[in-house]
Amino acid sequence: MAKVTHEMRKTIYEMWRTGASKKDISEHLKLNVNTIRNELCKGYNGQIYPGGRPVYDPELAERCSNSHGRQAHREQMMRIASAPPSICTGDDMGGASARDD
Repeated sequence: MAKVTHEMRKTIYEMWRTGASKKDISEHLKLNVNTIRNELCKGYNGQIYPGGRPVYDPELAERCSNSHGRQAHREQMMRIASAPPSICTGDDMGGASARDD
């Protein structure tokens, strides 16, 4: 399993936010496309970009990876699943405080 660094997460964020595909990101970072898919799931904060793409928050993904691993990710997904997605607007398209409930 590949170790995704904080710098890689920032690159994933920038590329994903500007419309790059999972395949493009995986080729750029020399990671398996499944690693990118998993990383995007870890960093999903419950919001979507205009156009329907899920918002990726690199700080959230970092916390999820560093805390309790799969258990923390599972709990995060349960919280998100219980609330409807919101559209992310404005200049900050994925910071750690991007969720309004």
